[in-house]
Amino acid sequence: MIAEAIDKILKIAHPNIYHEGDKLYADREMVLLNDGKKHFSSVRMNGLPGLVTLIQKEAVKIAPVFVMVEGPTLVSAFTAADEDWQREPLYTVEAKTTGFDRGYRTYEKFVIELRSRFVPNEGSQYLLDLLSRMDITERSTSEDNGVTQSVTVRQGVALKDAEMVKPIVSLIPYRTFFDVNQPESDFLVRVDRDGSIGLFEADGGMWQHAAKIFITEWLEVALAEEIKNGQVSILW
Repeated sequence: MIAEAIDKILKIAHPNIYHEGDKLYADREMVLLNDGKKHFSSVRMNGLPGLVTLIQKEAVKIAPVFVMVEGPTLVSAFTAADEDWQREPLYTVEAKTTGFDRGYRTYEKFVIELRSRFVPNEGSQYLLDLLSRMDITERSTSEDNGVTQSVTVRQGVALKDAEMVKPIVSLIPYRTFFDVNQPESDFLVRVDRDGSIGLFEADGGMWQHAAKIFITEWLEVALAEEIKNGQVSILW
């Protein structure tokens, strides 16, 4: 009696397989615990040179390898699909950048950001010169017709003389990997009634497309031999 009960329990515990035409069904989910294959241990890093080194030293042994430029701050590498149509992740590279914060900031913070979070260019120099001609008092007034803005000398953070502030300025924030060129894009500049300076992206996100191109071009040069030999493909 006990043996029959145990046998019945064992039969219930195992999945039952059913054939319906040319399809095969099981009455419970089965999970693969070990496929008997050797697998890479995925590696995370912050710089593109490290990715290139790992690909050249070890990943080419299991070529072909695909490198995907997923965004301005993210690149991943993975294997080709195996006989089970499974891809294996190899490396992930995520840039650690200062980035860009949209919105208004104080006079002092704006000066610090221009010096530390932007690549020097004509636009940043224009804004630094503009700031050097501003007085800090109690309040300022401005006229804005939606196209240009005039800041007059009253109180607060204001220009010493009435001057038209450029509505759009081209700047180069550090927004992608430091190994590649930083994309330049347009920013909307505003000075509010309290004297705070505002910066807002005005390129519709096109800088991200430019950053991906810069990353791709850098990788194509660094991995030129591997790409030529068909061991590596760059995707974006």
